[in-house]
Amino acid sequence: LIVGARGVDSFSGRSYVVFGNTLGLSYPIDLVNLDGDSGFAINAAEAGQASGAAVSHAGDFNADGIDDIIIGAFGTDSNGSSSGSSYIVYGREKPIFKDGFE
Repeated sequence: LIVGARGVDSFSGRSYVVFGNTLGLSYPIDLVNLDGDSGFAINAAEAGQASGAAVSHAGDFNADGIDDIIIGAFGTDSNGSSSGSSYIVYGREKPIFKDGFE
């Protein structure tokens, strides 16, 4: 599951990836305390980017057999004032974080 939160941290935005399992998701979902085993957060680089304004499953974008996600940030200024950006985040077979993360 991917959840976008564009208004977090002065509208820099954040996206949360929550892992499921064979039993489904546990409720309520605690986005603040994702620990690397239950999921993780992706923060924007700067205030005002509104990263997470749009989020979606991207299929297997890089054809490696693992699903990927796409994150939209309409407030980025890489090509002009609020020109926006989209980011592909490649899925991984193994966790990025060995013993949790900050």
